[in-house]
Amino acid sequence: RMVQEMIDFRSGQTVRVNTLPYMPSVGSIVNIHPEPVMLSNGLLARAADVALKNGQQILVPLNNLDVLE
Repeated sequence: RMVQEMIDFRSGQTVRVNTLPYMPSVGSIVNIHPEPVMLSNGLLARAADVALKNGQQILVPLNNLDVLE
């Protein structure tokens, strides 16, 4: 069984996206979805809305975010 490190994600945190096509964009967490959401690839995952520095807002699985603060 795989064990993942638990990270305490919070709104306002600065994060780096570590998955394509947005890697290595930096932005801020706007909202963390309390329940898993359906992603475009059909998977259910915990995710956050992230406002990138270029002004774009994207939905990113929490597993694909690195906290920079």
